[in-house]
Amino acid sequence: MEIDLENLASALSRAGLTDADAPRRPGGEDVLRGFIRSAAIAGGTYALLAQKLRGGPGEGALRALSEEELSTELSLQRAYFALTGDTLALPPLHPSAPGVLSSLRSSAAAERENARRYDLAAGEFEPLRELFAGLAEKERRHAGILESLALRVFGGG
Repeated sequence: MEIDLENLASALSRAGLTDADAPRRPGGEDVLRGFIRSAAIAGGTYALLAQKLRGGPGEGALRALSEEELSTELSLQRAYFALTGDTLALPPLHPSAPGVLSSLRSSAAAERENARRYDLAAGEFEPLRELFAGLAEKERRHAGILESLALRVFGGG
């Protein structure tokens, strides 16, 4: 999902946020930081899972999910910059996927939880409502893909 920074800046302005006080928006920075970190971890996890399934069913879908999470992370980084005027450097993240089936299942549950969190944030942060609502739908779609992969690759295990 691409962010139109001009429209976001306008929305921030309508919400009473300026360059001077945007960083003091209660909770906004923390919410974005958490979402950015979640997207980065998910992207890394899906890339790792795709490696584990190299040449097998599900590899392509997991690579596509990894790329979508990278796109999500970049969109959230743009929103963070528009809100704070700063970039967010994440510490090195070390995603893990101890077992493919359990990782697919836990990732699907994490995607559903992220969708719920995006829905809540959409109601709390007016300037980012459209972005968060779109990302909630994307997370729900990701959860469905992961659940479908678990069934397709492992027969539901």
